[in-house]
Order: sequence, then C-alpha cells, then structure tokens
Amino acid sequence: MRKAPLCYRLGIYDSSKTFSFEHSFFITPTDLDHNGLKNIFVTNSIVSNSLDCYAVQKILPKLFKCDAKVIKIDNQILSFDQFCFLVGEGSVEKISFRNVSVQWKSGEKVAVEFLIERLPNAKCLEFLNAEFNSETSQQLGKIQLLNKIEHFSLGDIDETFEIFGFSKFIQNNGNADSHYTLHFKRIVATAFKFEFEKNLDMAVNPYRHRHASSVRKPEINIY
Repeated sequence: MRKAPLCYRLGIYDSSKTFSFEHSFFITPTDLDHNGLKNIFVTNSIVSNSLDCYAVQKILPKLFKCDAKVIKIDNQILSFDQFCFLVGEGSVEKISFRNVSVQWKSGEKVAVEFLIERLPNAKCLEFLNAEFNSETSQQLGKIQLLNKIEHFSLGDIDETFEIFGFSKFIQNNGNADSHYTLHFKRIVATAFKFEFEKNLDMAVNPYRHRHASSVRKPEINIY
C-alpha cells in the first residue's frame, strides 16, 4: 500500500502556481493538478490567506489526514465537518481564525464554543469575527482544556456576552501568565466595556480584591 506523502507545512495562497519545497506544499486554488498533490498527510501547520473564500474547501479533498499543531486561516467558509477534519484528533496547539465562518449543514453559523471544544491541547487561540449566541459564555465556562492558555483572543463580541461564564473559563484554563483579549463590536459603548472589564476582573480575581493587590493575575485587555 502506497504511503501518504508527508507535508510539514501546507500553505494556501493566491500565487501563480502550486509548488512544493522539501516537505512543504504551497498551493494556489486555481492550480490543483500539481504532481504529488494527492493523499497528503499534514504533520505540522496549515496557513491560508486567499481571496477565494472557498480555497480551503477546494484543497481538503487532496488531504488524507491532518495532524497540524498550528493552523492559521483568514477569510474562509468551512463546514463544521471540514473544521473537524482540519483539527483532527485535537493536537492543535495554536489556532488563528480571522473572518472565518464555520457553518452547520443547515447553513447556520457554528458558535465559537463548539470550535474550542475540539481543541483540547490548544495554548494559543484567536477567533476574530467569531459567532456568539446567548449561551456562549456559559458554555465556555464548562470547557476544560488540557493545557493552560498562553494567549486567547475573541472578536466581534456584543453585550450578550456574559461575565461569569467567561470568568469560569479563565479560572479553569488560565494562570498568572495567560493573556486574554476581547474585542467588542464598534457599536458597543465605551462605558459598557469599562464596566465589563471591572466586573470581569472582580469575578476572576476575588481573592486579590479581598486580601492582597499584589497577587498575580492573568492579563485581560478589553477593546
């Protein structure tokens, strides 16, 4: 049985043609007939930056398996099944989704908590332009990752994002060296964000406020 070719890094870009270099493929979605571009096993990273919002979808049939530790994707539309294929058995340690829409079979967008649930080993997570609903914060509070978070960033948040569920997520998955960044929608008032930050700090660090202001805490930035 022929072994699947190993691919250390898979890059998806709007270049003139697909090419390979050592154990990496750099693919353009308009040139998918490159020699060897079949049955690929991605072992380390996937990076996609294409104006074609279906570029990743077009390339997935060329893959046999994905065991990437790093995934960085911009401006794409994916089904939830395709997302699950990309994250494989959950070995991803760093993930960045910017303007990526993950959808159920019905076409409804998948809320970010369902994506994070599939990332038990993640240490660095960035989901900008993420999808939220009224239960997102509470559901995040139930997630227990296997590693402590180093960097965590969420974007496009509105006033329905609830403090105490998210504070539970921070307590479950962070430590004093963790960094959290929340980007609210532009229409959200500055006064609301200020109050949210103050109350989140109180919820995450009740001991610090009762006893000693010198107790180290995770870094939380609100924008």
